[in-house]
Amino acid sequence: MLRTAISVAVYLIHSLSWPLVNDAVLLRYATFLRQHHFAPYRQILDYNLPGSYFADWLVVHTLGASAFAWRVYDLSLLAISCASMYLMVRRYDRFAGFYAAAAFALFHARNAIAQAGQRDLAMAALILAGAAILLYRPGK
Repeated sequence: MLRTAISVAVYLIHSLSWPLVNDAVLLRYATFLRQHHFAPYRQILDYNLPGSYFADWLVVHTLGASAFAWRVYDLSLLAISCASMYLMVRRYDRFAGFYAAAAFALFHARNAIAQAGQRDLAMAALILAGAAILLYRPGK
C-alpha cells in the first residue's frame, strides 16, 4: 500500500510542470476565439461539444489561463474521481477503496502528458461523483 501511495505522489508532483498539449490547446484556442466573437461550428471548425468549451472557460475564469491552472483542474477532477471511488467501496473494504482509487489515478497517469486536459476525465469524474452520492450512506 505504501508503494502504491508513493507512486501516486511521484506522479502528482512530477505532473505539476507539464505544459498544455493535444486537446487542451485546441480547446483553449477555441475558447479564445469564442471570446473574440467567433461562432463555433460556423467560423471555428471543431468537433467538440459546447460542454468542452464551458470546462475550458471555467478553468480560465477561475484558475487562470496558464498550464498550471489546467493541471490544478485536471488533478482536481482526478481527486474527485478517486474520492468517489473510495466512498463507493469503503463500506466493503477500505483497502479495496484505496487500491481502486490509486489504480484509477495510475491508469490515468500511464499516458502521462497526453492525458492532460482530457474531456473523458471530466465526464468520468461527474459520473463517479453521481454514483458515489447515490450509493453513499453516512455511518455505514
